[in-house]
Amino acid sequence: MDLNKTFIGRQPILDENSKLVGYELLFRKSGDATKAEINDPFTAIIETLVNALDYFGIDVLVGNGYGFINVNKRVLMSPIIELLPSKRFILEILEDVTIDKELIERLEDLRSNGYLFALDDFIFKQFNINALKNVEPFIDIIKVDLLNISEEEIIRNTKYLKKTNCFLLAEKVENREQYELCKFLGYDYFQGFYFEKPETLEARKIDPQRMGILRLINLINRDSNIKKIVDTFNLYPDLSVNLLKFINSAAFYLRNEVKSIQHAISLIGMKKLLNWLIMLSYVSKNNFGLDSPLFQMVAVKAKTMEILCSDYLKRSDCDSAFLAGLLSNIDVLFSMPKERLLNEISVSEEIKRGVLHYEGFIGELLKIVEQSDKEEDITEIENNLGLTLEQITDAKLKSYKWFYTLIREL
Repeated sequence: MDLNKTFIGRQPILDENSKLVGYELLFRKSGDATKAEINDPFTAIIETLVNALDYFGIDVLVGNGYGFINVNKRVLMSPIIELLPSKRFILEILEDVTIDKELIERLEDLRSNGYLFALDDFIFKQFNINALKNVEPFIDIIKVDLLNISEEEIIRNTKYLKKTNCFLLAEKVENREQYELCKFLGYDYFQGFYFEKPETLEARKIDPQRMGILRLINLINRDSNIKKIVDTFNLYPDLSVNLLKFINSAAFYLRNEVKSIQHAISLIGMKKLLNWLIMLSYVSKNNFGLDSPLFQMVAVKAKTMEILCSDYLKRSDCDSAFLAGLLSNIDVLFSMPKERLLNEISVSEEIKRGVLHYEGFIGELLKIVEQSDKEEDITEIENNLGLTLEQITDAKLKSYKWFYTLIREL
């Protein structure tokens, strides 16, 4: 088994017009696995969730549709489930989940935050019918298991389910007869081997701390509340400690020691927190270190852009200039296409155009700094922003001084 790769299965879900509405995302242990081999359901669900969010990306996996993902009670009760964007996922409550007061209260809470729910593998037994009555107000879709069920049973059971306010999804549809029958009975969605068998996708694993950083960058760029950001930091204790070391270094020029992530946010604000998070990703213990040439190059480049922006060009968007410098080599860091990464972390169009195409003010500034590193003729570009070679050299010297102050204390 390749320990540097991770896998996920997916199977399409179609509507009555055979239009794709999403994919069920499935745990896969290896690239040649044709079914889930699960020892610990909680671990399998969390691994599928992490794979979808971090290693593959939800847009890559499901396009504009929904990701349907299995959840048991332990996952539902965990704050981890709230990392899933509610507008992109439908949570499939597994058939063996015990419906009790605690779970219903949790469903009500998640529903108030926009989450949608499906009842998975519904089979007509008195126990399941009683459970459905208790959770029906929170269920959007009932997935009806067609495996080993007769045509008469399908018709009889569907009459009962049509009395609910839920959409019906026929799953494990294996032939045209089943599909035509369920379509005639008014089912809304369809899934099964008749349409397509699950496919297994693979991706390269990335250091967990670095993936945590990506997740936090996403939250910050989407203006999430401070509590959600702090809660996410709490999932990565090493990341919290390392970030506080960064912020408390002399390079940050703070008068008082920062003792918590919430304190850091209140002192430096989200924009600077975002920039320092990205910088921290370049010194993750599982890849590059403080002595990494990549870390030095990126840090000095970003700081040079910030100094040129603030000291000489007197602009207000210097945090964006610093961020663009950090992001300019993010493809090397994550071994992924730069455009995909920039889309996943939701940066502004100005930064994206600057980093990808050297367009706009950010792009011009980035081009100047990069060409000065290569000792190329920058006269033409200098004229565009009004910078001189002396100003660029001065900014770079200040940036190196700042960088060495930083690493001495880490």
